[in-house]
Amino acid sequence: MSGITSASTETTPAARRVFISHSHADNDFSRKLVKSLSDAGLSVWYDEQNLGAGHLGEIIERELGLADTYIIVLSPAALASPWVQDERQAAWDLRREGKIRIFIPVVIEDCEIPLLLRGMHRVEFFKQSYEEGLARLFKLLGVTAPATQTMYAAAIPTLWEQEAVVSAHARGCYCLAGSPHGSFLATGSYDKTVAIWDAQTHQKVSALIGHTQGVDAVAWSPDGMLLASASLGQGIRVWNPSTGEQVALLEGHSGGVTDIAWSPNSRYLASASADQTVRIWSVPRSACKLVIRGHTAPLTSVTWSPDGQWVGSTARDATVRIWSATAGTLLHTLEGHNGVAYCVTWSPDGQTLASSGNTSVRLWNFQSGEALATLTGHNGYVLRVAWRPDGTALASSSADKMVRIWGVQSQRTVAILAGHTDWVHGIYWFPDGQRLASCGGAQDGTLRFWRAAQPT
Repeated sequence: MSGITSASTETTPAARRVFISHSHADNDFSRKLVKSLSDAGLSVWYDEQNLGAGHLGEIIERELGLADTYIIVLSPAALASPWVQDERQAAWDLRREGKIRIFIPVVIEDCEIPLLLRGMHRVEFFKQSYEEGLARLFKLLGVTAPATQTMYAAAIPTLWEQEAVVSAHARGCYCLAGSPHGSFLATGSYDKTVAIWDAQTHQKVSALIGHTQGVDAVAWSPDGMLLASASLGQGIRVWNPSTGEQVALLEGHSGGVTDIAWSPNSRYLASASADQTVRIWSVPRSACKLVIRGHTAPLTSVTWSPDGQWVGSTARDATVRIWSATAGTLLHTLEGHNGVAYCVTWSPDGQTLASSGNTSVRLWNFQSGEALATLTGHNGYVLRVAWRPDGTALASSSADKMVRIWGVQSQRTVAILAGHTDWVHGIYWFPDGQRLASCGGAQDGTLRFWRAAQPT
């Protein structure tokens, strides 16, 4: 072993906070790996599309300093990357100082292993299936095997604690969205700005300036490359979150834009407006390709189905409507909410819809449009709902200043998160299903982070 000790589950405590070094040419594999590690309950950081360019060196240095585990994804592209080389050297120095306890090379293409790494236990994904490689990696990390972890993740946490409270916006925090792997959050405010936050350190990374009215909606593209925001005005702004540069302005609505949602392939954006229409935009062309009409009152939300075939919308006419994303034809009109429908969203498997209205959350069978359940308990408008990534639970945010977590199968409240001092306008569930974020309105202005508490 050339006198170099390796990560060992017998002598080294299990990994908890992981830094992944990789070339952007290997993004597909790296994102898959990040999800697998996050699903196992690990806190994972990796350079997601160079977010924070201009301060990236400082961010990398900080994150390496916080990590106890370093994984380097090796390929010809990674070996040619000066960023990866610098990160590897910095991690090696931290390892010698005892600050990084676990150092694991992950090889995804046949390449020449750097000399210093040749004596270390490594995982060669290119010589075996992904599942086999992942099982070996979990063993080296000293964490629960995937099969056992899947059973743990399915258990809905009923005990929660507040992880952090951030004073996000002086004029209220009205919308919230997470990047694809939950590394960063975006918030919008009536101070006319969009802020980007590091989800681990709870620090602001950057602010996007350009809106001339309050920001009511933010949405991160599924590929992580773009961030869209919409305001009380008629325009939708599309940003490169890495640089803060505005890359597109989508104009066409005759009323304020109340919500936006990306298609699963990140090519199209759906928008809902007070002008009673849904619009589908081709983002690369900055052009509207479809206008959908049918609601009889201002719209309140829009969402996209997981298969990309349908869009859903809600409005102050109290209806939930489902449309063809390509033709704009109406599939379902779902009625039952009292006075107003605020939000609709698909379950991760695409089979169930959850919508919110006056004081209730409703569940619907997507294929038939049949009402499945009505979840009651809030004492104010239910503004947003979010599915737990495994589909076992829902979180809802309300004008009663509370966040409720519901078991989908039991159709009951399993937890109530209290602390906001104004309407809770946004809710986001992190990919591991063990953390939530929420944001509050004008008299609150906070971004709050919640985590599942371990039973004593």
